[in-house]
Amino acid sequence: MAVTAAENALITIAEIKDWLKLSGTGDDDFLQRAINDWSDTIEKRLARVIKSAEHTDERHDGGKRAVLLKNIPVTAISEITIDATEVSSDDYTYDGESGVIRMATGYAFDGGPGSVLVTYTGGYDTVPGDLVRAVKQLTALEYYLSGHGRKALAKRGESTGEGTATYERGPEDQERIMQKLERRYARR
Repeated sequence: MAVTAAENALITIAEIKDWLKLSGTGDDDFLQRAINDWSDTIEKRLARVIKSAEHTDERHDGGKRAVLLKNIPVTAISEITIDATEVSSDDYTYDGESGVIRMATGYAFDGGPGSVLVTYTGGYDTVPGDLVRAVKQLTALEYYLSGHGRKALAKRGESTGEGTATYERGPEDQERIMQKLERRYARR
């Protein structure tokens, strides 16, 4: 049975095959699994959802002047409740790009720990180019390191005619890519 794209897959099988200059379907399952796995890994490491989706009852603490939503950019807020009482949309403001919600009065949110629940739509309608490129790079490294690729990035001692050259590509390259994404996109 063919591996299907996960709902949170950040690129398509066609995009990675075009990028790797691959044709045929022999490696499609491997590539789709790698895309799905790296998309999951990115979301877990960044502690947020990348693609736009509805997020129900994201819990925040009361007693603070601002609530920072995890999944930005925020395109809509459906509901905010504090201790099960709905807050009118006239009583708060939010910045979609940063995901910051503040009470219109300027005062702190009422309630205690975990008492502010927010239902909203957040994430990117179109995945940013640097995230797309990162998933392509991570998937390509996975492909070549696994031996599925026609050439290996982890070759050692390949003859160049004038001596030997060593290529070192591996998990440390994948980690560097992930660290770069964390610096740019992680919500802490």
